[in-house]
Amino acid sequence: MKAVEQEYATLRVVQDGRVLTAFVEAPPHNYMTAAMQRDFIALVDAVEHDRSIGAVVVTGGVPGRYITHYDIGDLLAASEGSRTRSRRATAAVVRSVALLHRRGGATARRLLRRGPLAEVHRLVAFNLALERVLRSPAVWIAAVDGPCGGGGLEMSVFFDLRFCSESARFVLPELSIGLSTTFGGRRLAQLVGPSRALELMLSARPLDAAEAQRWGLVDEVVVSPVAGRGSVVDGVSSVGVSAVGSSPDRTPAGGARTGVAAPDANGTALNGTVVDGTALGGTAPSGTAPSAATPGGTTPPRPAAPGAVLARAQHRAAVFARRPRDVVAAQKQLFHDPDATTATESLLRELVAQGVGVPTERVRSALRRWLELQGPDGDSTFLTDPRPWQDGTAVDLVRDR
Repeated sequence: MKAVEQEYATLRVVQDGRVLTAFVEAPPHNYMTAAMQRDFIALVDAVEHDRSIGAVVVTGGVPGRYITHYDIGDLLAASEGSRTRSRRATAAVVRSVALLHRRGGATARRLLRRGPLAEVHRLVAFNLALERVLRSPAVWIAAVDGPCGGGGLEMSVFFDLRFCSESARFVLPELSIGLSTTFGGRRLAQLVGPSRALELMLSARPLDAAEAQRWGLVDEVVVSPVAGRGSVVDGVSSVGVSAVGSSPDRTPAGGARTGVAAPDANGTALNGTVVDGTALGGTAPSGTAPSAATPGGTTPPRPAAPGAVLARAQHRAAVFARRPRDVVAAQKQLFHDPDATTATESLLRELVAQGVGVPTERVRSALRRWLELQGPDGDSTFLTDPRPWQDGTAVDLVRDR
């Protein structure tokens, strides 16, 4: 069965040529859930065997949302429904389930899904599916237009490319509630470096789009088209739309204005950005009023128009999808296979650490407090009032420890 013909509980998939777009739809807040993880497992499986797909774009299907983070209510329910095990016992369970999943065949996987270890099996299968994305014959792109946190960020670091709007924000709140990452920690450290990855988690602060690009977490920041001056989907002649330029020291000699690389023959800057002839923060085109500055003298970000990030990601995906799947898979394996054994081991270790931490009373107290502070509409406290969690004052995680 083709990927577009599969049934998903939280994904709406549309195929245009060789590009499959998966809209994440878990309204109203687009929290990651067990159902969403099962859907992504199925999607990875389907794409792996569907030769009609050359690229996959994952984006939010709820306006202004990508994947906010894992559903804290669901996490608390899982915590209260689990019994505490030692690290050794947890490791034995996780490794046994992983071995059966990989080598036991369809019958073993079906029994695991229906048995008492179904939740462990789901997490193992999700972790291993993300590892397979690194070797997928399709190019995977995240189009982030909204908050991307927790499990949503951990999943997206396994994709090949990440595009975002200027209004996108990236955050990992796990340590603030006494938990480690479940699957994306090692991959995040590979992208941004161990020190930055740890600082991101220790501070629990959100990264804005520009900082995320400087760190190497984001590949392209899409700026909103200026009214009447072109479209984000043009790509070749995208007048009025650009990606935020890289630092000036990366601008080729003889290039464009400060901070923006000179375009090549296709209108695509040599450092991967798309330029419209005007450097961001530079002189406005004739007849265009300068945007208002903030009290600090900087120009506020211009939010991407609805669909701009998705349109840009789909346009690039259509180009990438023209590459042969077998060669794409081979090249990704060349990039990632030296780490294959350690990557698998790292994913299992992350899952073991999570399995040890989730059932503890410390984590349960933090999760209950989170839900107490959550807005009446159920929106994430990391979007409404993150300061107590960033400061470590929302709940005492270290008392008597």
